[in-house]
Amino acid sequence: MWSAQAITETGGNWLAASPAAGAAPGIIAVSVDVSNLTPGNYLGMVTVQAPLAVPSTQTVPTELTVEAAPEPKLTVKPSEHTFEITAGTGNPPARTLRISNAGGGTLDWTAMAETQSGGDWLSVSSSSGSASTVSPATLEVAVNTANLEPGVYSGSVLVESSALDQQETVAVTLLLSQPTQTILVSQSGLQFVAVEGGAVNRPKRSAS
Repeated sequence: MWSAQAITETGGNWLAASPAAGAAPGIIAVSVDVSNLTPGNYLGMVTVQAPLAVPSTQTVPTELTVEAAPEPKLTVKPSEHTFEITAGTGNPPARTLRISNAGGGTLDWTAMAETQSGGDWLSVSSSSGSASTVSPATLEVAVNTANLEPGVYSGSVLVESSALDQQETVAVTLLLSQPTQTILVSQSGLQFVAVEGGAVNRPKRSAS
């Protein structure tokens, strides 16, 4: 039989060995917990004792290096969106923005839609939120064509993290095309039947 013990010199109980005892041959899983540690180097050891073995004790030195987490970094994708639709046919489907943190920790963000012309035709689904490395945020970008004439409209979505002094701008273009005009007539053709020198009968519809 053998027993195992994890010992640390500094930093508290960041080192663990499991199981604590067993029979030979066996496997000991060694793990570390850095949740309560600040950046730096930490030393420890795993001691295995077996009274009937020679030698009866084996020690495995263990070193842990904790690096400083990188600063949060705001990332927004894609960098542009283009909407295309024919005037008078409703609004196109909303598009999605992905707001990520490419650094460490969690960042808070705000979002605002701006247009250069045409009024407030551009909007976002949320004005603020947060994002971490493992939990990005999503934002819906929508346009409203109800009061717009056919043409090309430009706008943008500004996503900003004021605490980090970081911002990303997403360009938005709306292409609102003129409806196609088509001439429609009630008949595809007319046919008249008449007798020479006589009256003309009412027209007949031709086969369509």
